[in-house]
Amino acid sequence: MGRPTPVRHSKRRGPPPTHLFKYLFILAIGIAIGYSYGWKDAQVNTTHIAERLVERIGGDNKKNMDADIDAKMRSAEKK
Repeated sequence: MGRPTPVRHSKRRGPPPTHLFKYLFILAIGIAIGYSYGWKDAQVNTTHIAERLVERIGGDNKKNMDADIDAKMRSAEKK
């Protein structure tokens, strides 16, 4: 019985370093752009951007999405 042959592992695991650097660079650029956009938006507006989006999107449908059953019953009784 001979000596077992060693298992050879590839030294290269994952993407090459140039690809990793490219992804990290793109991520850093995206974070910088998002941060600067958020900073400028916060200087101009007092409410959070998510609150403004909910108001804008839900503003047109608020009358259709009213969940106050008591108010609906009162208005139906008046008719």
